[in-house]
Amino acid sequence: LESKRKPLSVALNRLLNRSDSTSIEAIYMDSRNGLPTIVGDWSNHPRILEFHKLIERQQLENKVIQKQGLPKIGAGLDYVIIGERSDANIANNGKNALMPIISVSLPIFRKKYSAAIKENEYQIEAFNYNIQAVENELTTSSENLKYEAEREIKLLTLYDTQIKEMKKIRDLLITGFSNSGQDLDELLIIQMQLLNYKLKQINATTRLNTLIENLNYLTATTSN
Repeated sequence: LESKRKPLSVALNRLLNRSDSTSIEAIYMDSRNGLPTIVGDWSNHPRILEFHKLIERQQLENKVIQKQGLPKIGAGLDYVIIGERSDANIANNGKNALMPIISVSLPIFRKKYSAAIKENEYQIEAFNYNIQAVENELTTSSENLKYEAEREIKLLTLYDTQIKEMKKIRDLLITGFSNSGQDLDELLIIQMQLLNYKLKQINATTRLNTLIENLNYLTATTSN
């Protein structure tokens, strides 16, 4: 029996690019309880944060433009030299004086400033639309990953059941073969089916771990 089982083990190991002598065991990382929770809050995702930075920059630029479009008021002092008058007798005749000065300048290109502010407001609105689009994309991607992961979990549960049943049948056939020397072909068929389910189990676990890793990447990115 062992001599018949060995070629099957070698074939399976070569499919997995492993040494021919590697023991065939259903050893794998079970991630079925490791699905991350999708909360739907992407506000800390790098792509979302980048758009918020762009919005803050546009808002700051609008404040600068608004200040540039306001009237400018200035105040100061002017030193006035006054010559002495000989035709009049007045107090402080000929004394120089300090004169307060107030100036008001109105911006000439107010329409230009208004247009710049309006353009920035349109840009901010576009960034907000982009944020919504990215959030929808992230939500869709995460839900698809979770759906695929849950499907692999169901397959793993099915393979677990099938492997247990195959092992029971194999053990019975081994007992029968040991007693009578019969049912060797059926035993080999069951052993091949068992190895096939174990291979499917390994592949499903690999896919599941990859899906969970991608999900963890999305959720971990939003929690930093």
